[in-house]
Amino acid sequence: MFKNLFLPSPSVEERKALKKTGLLQVIICYVLYILSMGAGFYLFRVYFLREAPNSGPTVSGVLVSYTLAALLCLLYIFTAGRRTPKSLGMQKKGCGRGYVLGILLSTGCLALILVPNLLMRTVHLSPNPGLQPAALLLLLIGFIFQGFMEEFLLRGLIFIEIAKKYGVFWGIFGNSLIFAMGHMGNSDASLISTLNTFLISLVFSLLFYYYDSMWVVSGFHTGWNFLMGPILGIFVSGFALPTSLLTAVLPPEHVLFNGGGYGLEGSWLLAPILLVWVMVLWVKSLKRGRENASSW
Repeated sequence: MFKNLFLPSPSVEERKALKKTGLLQVIICYVLYILSMGAGFYLFRVYFLREAPNSGPTVSGVLVSYTLAALLCLLYIFTAGRRTPKSLGMQKKGCGRGYVLGILLSTGCLALILVPNLLMRTVHLSPNPGLQPAALLLLLIGFIFQGFMEEFLLRGLIFIEIAKKYGVFWGIFGNSLIFAMGHMGNSDASLISTLNTFLISLVFSLLFYYYDSMWVVSGFHTGWNFLMGPILGIFVSGFALPTSLLTAVLPPEHVLFNGGGYGLEGSWLLAPILLVWVMVLWVKSLKRGRENASSW
């Protein structure tokens, strides 16, 4: 996809492919996303949890809704939207290897912020005696769909649409800004959490661009959220999880290091780590020669 998408003179075949990636398809996908998320909240609340339809969303309801949204959006984009898996970085070849790579990268990145907190005793971890294995499995499935869905919308659609018209730099910057703004209303969000969310979105975008793979970036996104929440028991972007393998205690007096109620994404320690990731991926992308240096 990207290997040919940004060449100065696209071939006739490439021009035809570009016409299929129009703004209309992006708008329709987002409408389907909004409708399916709303329907998912309602159905999960009323028919599964047997609660009032006007009660607030839960993490479980959010994840169920993401699953429904992913199925509907993919059904549309591959049929009426006339997109191909390759045009979204969803090639079958190497999909499993790419997903595992993304999980490994997210594990390494998370370790870089978790280990210093453990050494400074600003995060305390212990086994969770109240672990619910069935709920943990459901959370894993939900986070797989959630990570994929956010990457599909932001990297697979928004990034490509902006980059196609204004260049890769603005594609990376624009979709990352949208991602960060979308988390500003989360519980315990702060200036540093918004900055870190923007930086980690830059990492997502550069991974997508460098590897030309939705699987790598989806694996990273899912791995980051699932390891931090259902495994470690830490808040995920301000959300508490219904169960976790470990129980985490984040002392409020050390919020600058552990991120407090927002989770590790609200830590000042994370910003320099993400900046290094961004610079490394940026340089590697330039060296790979996928885009003229002047366009960056």
